[in-house]
Amino acid sequence: MRRLSERSWTPCHNALLFAPGNSCLGRLFLGMNIRFLYSHSACLRSIEITREFLSFLQKNRYKYTWPFSDQSVYTDEDLMIQIKKDEAIFIPKRKCQELEQIFFARQTEIARGWLRAREINPSLAVLEKVDSFLTFYGPHGYFEAPNMVYINIAMGKPVFWLETVLHETLHLLV
Repeated sequence: MRRLSERSWTPCHNALLFAPGNSCLGRLFLGMNIRFLYSHSACLRSIEITREFLSFLQKNRYKYTWPFSDQSVYTDEDLMIQIKKDEAIFIPKRKCQELEQIFFARQTEIARGWLRAREINPSLAVLEKVDSFLTFYGPHGYFEAPNMVYINIAMGKPVFWLETVLHETLHLLV
């Protein structure tokens, strides 16, 4: 399995950081930041992760999306063609802007929720940043330690995506 380096996630490597001014989107409690990102490499990685868990997803009847109608093995070129088609349908930059609006509208509520979680479980870890990658594939959301969350924008609405980001981030903190 191919692993992407930390460098692959930076804006200079075809990752688009949609937060204003290429800075972190939101500052939560204790200095933790959540960034919303999109990149072709993140979409490819989300396909790799989902492929590993396809039998689990199917067995447990989880909803998920896949780039093709079957689970055959495809070349990276085939995948990139499909990713570009899905970009035209889902327009990740627009989805990210919707997600940002919901995030800012609910920032106080989110901060209260995090503080409450810390009161209940003071041993929760604190991450400096959480990178939330928008994708079109896989289940609603999933995480990859130490600080990556994948959110499927092909399913649900922005409020649900934000809840999923927070839910998956909580997994990283436990």
